Amino acid sequence: MKNQITIYDTNCAAGLITSGLKLVELDRTDPIRVGFIFSKNEMTREAINNYWSNELLVDARKFAENIKALKTRIFTEK
Repeated sequence: MKNQITIYDTNCAAGLITSGLKLVELDRTDPIRVGFIFSKNEMTREAINNYWSNELLVDARKFAENIKALKTRIFTEK
């Protein structure tokens, strides 16, 4: 996991996916929460920073669809 970053915020993960980044896998090692694993690179860091500074611009409908898709994966892939 050296070249990967784990995000625990569903909305942030949906924003990253909507901006074109690929979700590598889900991390279920923590019994309380699910992590979303992405490749660790400059593009990912920039997208995360843009998300938290309210500068990440994505299509609203795709963002909502990706939130729903992530929640579906969380609750169906156990």
